[in-house]
Amino acid sequence: MPPESTRVQVKAEDALRDTAATLTRLFDVTATKDWANCGAHPVALPAQLSLRMRGSSKAEHDDMMTDPCP
Repeated sequence: MPPESTRVQVKAEDALRDTAATLTRLFDVTATKDWANCGAHPVALPAQLSLRMRGSSKAEHDDMMTDPCP
């Protein structure tokens, strides 16, 4: 056990404030990307061209291609 005179090294309020700032920035970046993608126009590709990710199934590919924007 540490001696009685050991100071607190991290205050919960400071840790929560730092975490909130970090998460706010993350959510802002994610929301900005999502909003920008909603304005993107779909591109028609020839039927024979497949852009499926390597190793993904057709169902996974179809799930990724659903429009997240209303």
